Amino acid sequence: MKNTAQLFLLFGLIILTACQSNEESVSITKEAPIFTDEAKALHYVVINLKPISLKAKEEDHSTSLKEELTSLLAEDVQAKLRVSLIAFEPEQGIKDPLLIIRRFDNLDQATKYGKMLEEKMADHDEIESILPIAQSNYRIVLKEKSFDEYQEYFKNQISKLTELSPSK
Repeated sequence: MKNTAQLFLLFGLIILTACQSNEESVSITKEAPIFTDEAKALHYVVINLKPISLKAKEEDHSTSLKEELTSLLAEDVQAKLRVSLIAFEPEQGIKDPLLIIRRFDNLDQATKYGKMLEEKMADHDEIESILPIAQSNYRIVLKEKSFDEYQEYFKNQISKLTELSPSK
């Protein structure tokens, strides 16, 4: 009886060892988001503003800039564009605001509008970049809660398709 119990234990140990050796290691590193080139898909224009410290008594220009953009968009009633303000908090006490102008039929329309905004908003120091973004890529940015990786992707991929400068 003792030998049978030892045999069962040995057999169980062999099975357990075999199962553990076939397991894949679990990676806790964050995978980079996968952005896609979709020139003919719906696009937005993103105005990336400089980060704002919530601790400092700095004036938040994002709201006034949103109002200025809204009045600028109202001049072109037929375009039916809208402005939204979102902000990510990459670190506690820091806010990364983005102004989103919706919606353009494709990359070319968004790029042309972005160029026009660069000219009209050239005197705003709080603007870091004005970039077109496909709707599907925008959803990834929202999920990641960061615009940084898209900017890098834009610099390496999309900027070759457009003449829009990725940053000031």
